[in-house]
Amino acid sequence: MGVKADSLRKELPRRLFHVSGLLLALVPRVFPGKSAAVFLSLALLETLIEILRLKSPVFSRLVGRLFSPLMRPAERRRLSGSFYYLWGVALSFALFPERCALYGLFVLALADPVAGVIHVRSTRRFLRKSLEGTLCFFLLTFVILRAGGWGGETSLAVSLILALLENLSPLDDNFLLPVAASFLLFLFGSRAGL
Repeated sequence: MGVKADSLRKELPRRLFHVSGLLLALVPRVFPGKSAAVFLSLALLETLIEILRLKSPVFSRLVGRLFSPLMRPAERRRLSGSFYYLWGVALSFALFPERCALYGLFVLALADPVAGVIHVRSTRRFLRKSLEGTLCFFLLTFVILRAGGWGGETSLAVSLILALLENLSPLDDNFLLPVAASFLLFLFGSRAGL
């Protein structure tokens, strides 16, 4: 098995778990008016789990047995992507209107994992990541936003900025993408009267 195929095989369960974050979109429906509090509670619970995992060898082994296919080797010694994912979503819902935060979640749960799979498969580089993955991220984000009723100019501008951030930023994109998307949609959407 080639290096790229092996990398994809290891990355695919993680990316599918990433997509399962779409279930978080049910929170505003199930807890109307309380989504920010629910997401902050989930992020705090994840923080507690991460502290226990990093400090307790017994708890770390348990988490490792349950979630090892979803964790990168480096995450065994540091905060996991789930920590950043939940905090990014929680802050988005706490700081921005629900509609903006919801589409930030959609970008994180859909465009990011698909682009991630393409980044792993591609050999051509564009800045820090692959050209194909960056283009895919841009196009998927644009489609998600347009399908959600965001205006053409807003969708184009937000998609372009997010694609560049996803490619260039040293910050964990699980945190950065929902917060940046929510902020940009708020900024551009309020300028467009949405």
